[in-house]
Amino acid sequence: MSDRTPSARTGRGRGSALIRDDAPLPIGIGLILVSAALVVVAIGLRYIAGIVGPTFLALTLVLTVGPMRQRLVRWHLPGWLASLLMLILLYAVIFGILTGVAVSIAQLVQVLPRYAGTVNEMSGEVLRWLSERGIDTSNADLLLGQLDLGRIIQLLQGLLAGVSSAGTIIFVLAMAVAFLLVDSTAMEGRLASLRQYQPYLAAALGDFGYRVRRYWVVNTLFGLIVAVLDTIVLFALGVPLPFVWGLFAWVTNYIPNIGFVVGLVPPALLALLDGGPVEALIVVIAYSVLNFVIQAIIQPKFTGDAVGLNTTVTFVSLVFWTSVIGALGSILAVPLTLFAKSLLIDSSPRLQWVNVFLRSKDAEEPPVRPQWQLHHVPSLPRWLPWTDRPAAGGSAETPARETESPARETESPAKPGPADQHPVGDGQTDVER
Repeated sequence: MSDRTPSARTGRGRGSALIRDDAPLPIGIGLILVSAALVVVAIGLRYIAGIVGPTFLALTLVLTVGPMRQRLVRWHLPGWLASLLMLILLYAVIFGILTGVAVSIAQLVQVLPRYAGTVNEMSGEVLRWLSERGIDTSNADLLLGQLDLGRIIQLLQGLLAGVSSAGTIIFVLAMAVAFLLVDSTAMEGRLASLRQYQPYLAAALGDFGYRVRRYWVVNTLFGLIVAVLDTIVLFALGVPLPFVWGLFAWVTNYIPNIGFVVGLVPPALLALLDGGPVEALIVVIAYSVLNFVIQAIIQPKFTGDAVGLNTTVTFVSLVFWTSVIGALGSILAVPLTLFAKSLLIDSSPRLQWVNVFLRSKDAEEPPVRPQWQLHHVPSLPRWLPWTDRPAAGGSAETPARETESPARETESPAKPGPADQHPVGDGQTDVER
């Protein structure tokens, strides 16, 4: 009796073929458990959104300027001085953007009141046109009644006050940038240790660092080009506040999928009030043509697929992270999704199949082994000084995707060996399953 008890407990007895203690959960149950855990995490992140958002933004900014700091060090500049220069650069960028947004809102508040009469006149013409064609205007009257410039001005004033009083968020962002830059000098040793114990996780984090750097650099450069051209068009048409709308177009460029529409609507409406329907139509056409030519034709030829996420995933990410973190989540939607993907999916060879539903059409197959992650992403143009690819030795800012030796791969139980690569069932390997 005593001999059967251990086998029954460990699943090694007569019925071990039917019941195993180490049998994996069904995929459906696993997805339910993961979804429940993600809901709990999202609720927790919502309560600390004021800390998570600025801190993660600081992390991505430090990752972006990391290669610039490395290049300064290679030019025999002291490490502390290189970090100080990068800190000054990031502070200048953050201060410049916040100042530009505040000044733009203040100018818009001053300009809008002069169009109050035009709004009322155009509303009356629209209602008259609908009535002449026998269309019920009761609902339209209520809708147009909401277009009160006084309410819009009050909303803008509240937004301006929010920007001016966002001291806590700005303080957290500034401190996080400073501490992350200082700590980046000691990151290389930690990443070397991580590669010894968790090579897949190290490779996934390295891929995240490279992709988020590409995301910021690509969106900043090409978004700036589009914003400058938009400003020139608005200035040529005589639309009020062309520089304000250019800055607005550049900032909304970081919002995936709908950023173009968000940046188009305000200048088009102002052109409608100031110059009439023809001028507004020209603004819409010019914005659409410039955005399509630069971001849909020219940009892919230089950078390819910057992040490797399909359109549906980026839109769902936008909705999810905006609801969790707030307005900052709309800008950080793609970087946050890349970070979650690197931690939860790319770090495990058994979950690589999830990438089938996440990657874009032009993205390459997700790697299974850490060494396959070395060269699967196309490089940015070499004339960009801060787009260096992480070397095999690693860097202070991004973990390297080093090639694991056969001895290292056989030591880790999580990595597949040659015996695991034989086809099973429908031709898939054990790792793919």
